[in-house]
Amino acid sequence: MAGCRFIVAAACVLLLLLLLQRHMGHTTEVVVVGTGLDSALRPDSRMRDLIAHGQCGRLFIDGGSNTGESVAAFLAGNYFECAMRAPYRVYRREWKDLSVARRREVMAPLREPQSWCVRSFEAAPELLPPLRDQERKLRADGFDVTFVDGALGNLTAGAAPREIVSYSRHPQGASAVSMAFEDIHVEGKPAALSTRTVRGASYDVRQLLRRTLALNSSAVVALRLDIEGGEWWVIEALLADDLLCSVNYMFVEFHGSATEAQRFKLPKYGIATDAFERLKERVHKAMERPGCRLQIYWRSFWASCGDRQRFEWRDLPQAVQTSGQDS
Repeated sequence: MAGCRFIVAAACVLLLLLLLQRHMGHTTEVVVVGTGLDSALRPDSRMRDLIAHGQCGRLFIDGGSNTGESVAAFLAGNYFECAMRAPYRVYRREWKDLSVARRREVMAPLREPQSWCVRSFEAAPELLPPLRDQERKLRADGFDVTFVDGALGNLTAGAAPREIVSYSRHPQGASAVSMAFEDIHVEGKPAALSTRTVRGASYDVRQLLRRTLALNSSAVVALRLDIEGGEWWVIEALLADDLLCSVNYMFVEFHGSATEAQRFKLPKYGIATDAFERLKERVHKAMERPGCRLQIYWRSFWASCGDRQRFEWRDLPQAVQTSGQDS
């Protein structure tokens, strides 16, 4: 009987949320995907499975799979190329004085993608089916790749809410966002068509790192963050918990700060208008500490090393398709 009352109460809450949503040029709905104590326990168990048995001596944590483009780039060795050719400002101070041979040695693990465990997190349910097909093919080719159905952030939970925005009629024209969609994309391209809230698994980056290092204290870790605004809070948390220096290579696409107009909106999220520069200073200060493993802090407003530039992407079918047919 108590369970019935809970279900009825939950249904009422959802109904109220639906009635209270404001329609601002696009539709909004609320969807629940998995609830209850059993669901809340699964991500913690799943996290153990993702890095089980200490076999991930090298771990690539990919936040924001999208179409799998970043994973494909990593497995093709493109991240090594990025790491070797970036501007001096993304490295430690000593980088400019290193020989080419020494630089290649520092970035050498990125040249051996088949030696890595790849765990790529995607929070938009629409994007998972084709990623599952990619996973099967990559595993058949000998790569240890898992596309994880869940958000990457600062929380491990089974039924964490996340906002999903549909922005085109393409089968993969959807994205999970941590900021308002219009604050992420400049010039209104693409524009949101509909928004819904889903509840599903969420994984804490800090917990992933701690468990990886507990199993293998010398593990090499690469972290990519393209999580539609969530990167600000993840990096803050890594700094606050003194975990940033357990990451060897970090590649970040920042959102909501590419233009002055965007930066003026950051304070409504509790982020300073000059947070990009201030965060850079804090990360680089940490990088110079003795024992810090972080070798590169790649940062951009337009891509995260292996991705297509955002100003190119927004004209592709995924962003602009107006019919329901895949192309």
